[in-house]
Amino acid sequence: MNRPKGLLLTTTVLVVCNTLGWLVIDYTSSYAATVFLVVTLLAAVEYAVIYFYWKGKNWARILILIGSFCSIFNLRYWNAPHTMFLTVPNRVMLAANAVTSLFLIYWLNTSEIKAFFKRSKKAQSIPAL
Repeated sequence: MNRPKGLLLTTTVLVVCNTLGWLVIDYTSSYAATVFLVVTLLAAVEYAVIYFYWKGKNWARILILIGSFCSIFNLRYWNAPHTMFLTVPNRVMLAANAVTSLFLIYWLNTSEIKAFFKRSKKAQSIPAL
């Protein structure tokens, strides 16, 4: 089975949204190095999941869906006074992730996309041209 239309675009959007994490770090704070390290480690794990999503692994699709629900749940921080999400770049990241997540929750549950990710292991081993 060929890659479904939209897989390249959604993979690219996931990479861009993942990269936003480095853009919203307050590099002037005393704990910036620690935050940078944590964001980098989480991003590495997320990039690995995105890679396997691109390769068509169903477990990666499920992790993307779980992450999407978490991103929507993070909207609760939009006006929380005790969080870092009060700055404009952080709100842009929060909104971009939420919009992407809403689309992914819909798109990754369509029958064509689910069929691509759930194809048999034998079909997965055949290289695509």
